[in-house]
Amino acid sequence: MQPSTRKGSFIKIRGVLEIASRNPKWASDLQRDTAGTIKNSGLDLTSDEIDAVIDIIQDTSNSMYAKPEQGGIDKFPELRGGWKKIKATP
Repeated sequence: MQPSTRKGSFIKIRGVLEIASRNPKWASDLQRDTAGTIKNSGLDLTSDEIDAVIDIIQDTSNSMYAKPEQGGIDKFPELRGGWKKIKATP
């Protein structure tokens, strides 16, 4: 994968979290059904990018974007921290 593609994906992933931070109802929907909420919103994310958002919300590291390269550290510490600050409405 080219570095520019990965950087573009991180920008899109960060954008999803920015939308959630401004819209608690959408954040709640995102937490409840991440893939469905993203698809229904019309956002143009690949399945790998959606998996990365799921990783951030569920605090997992299953996506190709979360997996550190060559034994590195977690790729999402800033994004995970941002998600924890978002107040989703019930």
